[in-house]
Amino acid sequence: MHYDTHRDADGSFGPYWEPGTKVMYHGCGGYDHQIEKAEETFIPAQILTVKNSKVWRYSSEVSFEEVEGSFNTVMFARVTFLAEQRVMQMRKESKARGNLPLKN
Repeated sequence: MHYDTHRDADGSFGPYWEPGTKVMYHGCGGYDHQIEKAEETFIPAQILTVKNSKVWRYSSEVSFEEVEGSFNTVMFARVTFLAEQRVMQMRKESKARGNLPLKN
């Protein structure tokens, strides 16, 4: 998986997304308590808008415009405009069939 990288003040690199970047929750990775918090907050393939991201030497976190709190960046992937449109189309189709709640 490719991440944009940002060189932090301490010289480390990590995933960094500018505010407004669209990311998708895929739910893989993180510590147990982080996974539990994310599973209570997001649904698979949910697309979110980055409010802020922070990179430290061995970890990074991201916050979103749509929800409160911050989350481990490893559980998210940046999406392109076309991918976002396709996911939204699939969600609408699923909701129409009664298979998936439309959360965002």
